[in-house]
Amino acid sequence: MARGLFGALARPEAKSAVDDGEWWKRLLGLGAQSKAGVSVNLDTALRVSTVMACARVLAEGIAQLPLKLYREKVDGGREVAADHPLHALLSRRPNSWMTSFEFRETMTMHAVLTGNAFAVKVTVGGGVRELLPVVPGNVTIERQPDWSVLYKIQDKDGPIGTFTADRVFHLRGPSWNGYAGLDMVKEAREAIGLAIATEENHSRLFSNGTRPSGILSVESPLDKEAIERLRAAWQAGYAGLANASKTIVLDNGAKWSSM
Repeated sequence: MARGLFGALARPEAKSAVDDGEWWKRLLGLGAQSKAGVSVNLDTALRVSTVMACARVLAEGIAQLPLKLYREKVDGGREVAADHPLHALLSRRPNSWMTSFEFRETMTMHAVLTGNAFAVKVTVGGGVRELLPVVPGNVTIERQPDWSVLYKIQDKDGPIGTFTADRVFHLRGPSWNGYAGLDMVKEAREAIGLAIATEENHSRLFSNGTRPSGILSVESPLDKEAIERLRAAWQAGYAGLANASKTIVLDNGAKWSSM
């Protein structure tokens, strides 16, 4: 249904898609290599607990706030425009499958992480009836010579169409060029890459690494059974919090070397 609506709104004379290689790169989540040696993209960034926590706090904080449409009164005051079609669209259900909370949460997540959030306006009889969110990676923004902005949207099946600015609700973050938000994951690539590398390194250390606190050696050779007995006796006598700082007693030329 959404694709059909997109098709109805698209300009048939403007069906050119973005570069296929670039689109597949975005779809598969392939990112640039950071100095830490790991690939940083939206998918890997969201696996960093700090990134996910910050994005979630912002998204849920904005989504839970009441959103109402107001009408300005003659005396300069305001009143809730409950009879306006956009009031129900914004405050309750922007489309057939999302609540207002879910829509704003999704849009904020997109804007926080990619710098841009997009929703296509579905109009009926000149009025907006639905807002359909679009994954930022499926949208290419182009500024025309007359300074107007076009949005080229596509999905895994190919181009959907080209939309003018009045047909797209575009929520942008901090912008350098004025019409597209800065890619936050790209801008923070090195910090996120370092966090990913550090987390992976520590995980491998705990799962695979061994780091003994010292070496207990004796002058005469020991068989396997004697080694196990000596290890068990040492663990029982000196390992653990209860045995901390106890005096070590060694015999038969045994030596303890701290590492």
